[in-house]
Amino acid sequence: AEDYQFESFMRDITMIRGDSMAFNFQLQGLAGAEVIDIKFTCKEHYDDEIPYFTKSLTSGGITVQSYDETKDITTYCCRVSPEDTENLDLARFYYDLELTVGLDVITLMKGRITIEYDVTN
Repeated sequence: AEDYQFESFMRDITMIRGDSMAFNFQLQGLAGAEVIDIKFTCKEHYDDEIPYFTKSLTSGGITVQSYDETKDITTYCCRVSPEDTENLDLARFYYDLELTVGLDVITLMKGRITIEYDVTN
């Protein structure tokens, strides 16, 4: 296993049901590493088998925005589409952002995602 210097952190997210949401994140030190996938997953309960939605580097929803070769920093964007949340209840759900690199699985971020009401239809 490689010696990656990533630290998981907790962050709660609030978004409006049926709206788009996007956020960028950066990873440093992956030059030459075999990034298998990055997944952002939302579930009602953290141990549910089936997620409400998953965004992924390999199957869509997470994209590479830029790479700074001199600093070895890759910037990614995760985008949640309106259809991902338009039928969800107004409630709090669990999510995590997970990196698979080589044989390692690393949770980068986790917490609760709150889906709030929208006023404009």
